[in-house]
Amino acid sequence: IIGWRTKSSIKIDYLRQVDHPSELIIGQRVSRIGTKSFDIDATIFNDNAPCCTSTVTTVCYDFINNKSVDIFQEIIDDYNYDT
Repeated sequence: IIGWRTKSSIKIDYLRQVDHPSELIIGQRVSRIGTKSFDIDATIFNDNAPCCTSTVTTVCYDFINNKSVDIFQEIIDDYNYDT
């Protein structure tokens, strides 16, 4: 089974407190593609202001052989879609 190992690294910055209940908008994008891993940046907005940001590093992984593998072509294609 080949897939990706999520949460190889997570960095979260809490910028400001949010009251409950609140309406939130979440934006995400792939911000970096390496040879075997990629980063996903996310920002949570409340009242049009960011309240939390995060970066998750995800590694492409072969779970049968227990090793990382080259980045999947589908991820590269999605990353380059708008360029």
